[in-house]
Amino acid sequence: MDKLIFIHPEAVIGENVVIHPFVNIDKGVVIGDNCEIRSFVSIQEGTTIGNDNKIFEGCVIGALPQEFSREDKRDSKVVIGNGNTIRENVVINRSINPGHTTSVGHKNYLMEGVHLAHDVEVGNECVLAFNSKITPNCQIDDHAYLGASTVLNKYCKVGKWSFLSAGSVIYKHVPPYVRVGGTPGEWLGINTTILRGNNFSESAIKQILFAYRLIYGNYSLFYALEKVKKQSPGKEEIDEIIRFMNQVKEKGIVGKEEIEEEGGSVKK
Repeated sequence: MDKLIFIHPEAVIGENVVIHPFVNIDKGVVIGDNCEIRSFVSIQEGTTIGNDNKIFEGCVIGALPQEFSREDKRDSKVVIGNGNTIRENVVINRSINPGHTTSVGHKNYLMEGVHLAHDVEVGNECVLAFNSKITPNCQIDDHAYLGASTVLNKYCKVGKWSFLSAGSVIYKHVPPYVRVGGTPGEWLGINTTILRGNNFSESAIKQILFAYRLIYGNYSLFYALEKVKKQSPGKEEIDEIIRFMNQVKEKGIVGKEEIEEEGGSVKK
């Protein structure tokens, strides 16, 4: 049976790891304890995987970046945390430059056919439904849910506790706590059902809703954020919204048209 599995002598395998037949584990790969690697999985050079992960059939972890203009960068990396479930035929590309990392945090669920391109960062406890395609340099914060066949275009950031409907095609940043959907993505409101199901207070939900009424109103983002800051200073959810908005001002957010003047005038 061992002849059906290739493990490079310089790979490091933890304790209680179950490796099924027809698995390839490349040079320098590190796999933590209590993992299960099912058949026809290829784990390639530059990959580090934590503890308690399950990787299902047909996955390729640490694949070379899919970029025409780049050489074989074998000193770039993929780092995967603990407790993740990676279902069938998922492809995760390692980063494009030495010293950079494609990363997946802890307790995420990546369904069948998900693709993470180079330099993507996924936080903790996210769900990426089947056939979601995450293009290079995107960032997905904790507890985000991406519906089936979602496409996230380059350099987009998805905020915490956001929900992207199935089939969404996203070209701008998705703020925390919201629902978006469509092609291109549009703002559909806040993610009320999920927030209530995860013990967000009614007071916090009302504060989030009021903040987004300002942000998506007929004001410049600068003016809206100034109003939001005065709304509930020191509240964790409001602070998260402000932090996110300050990071993404240049590309803008889903469903928000540009407004030229900082006094609140709508762009004509």
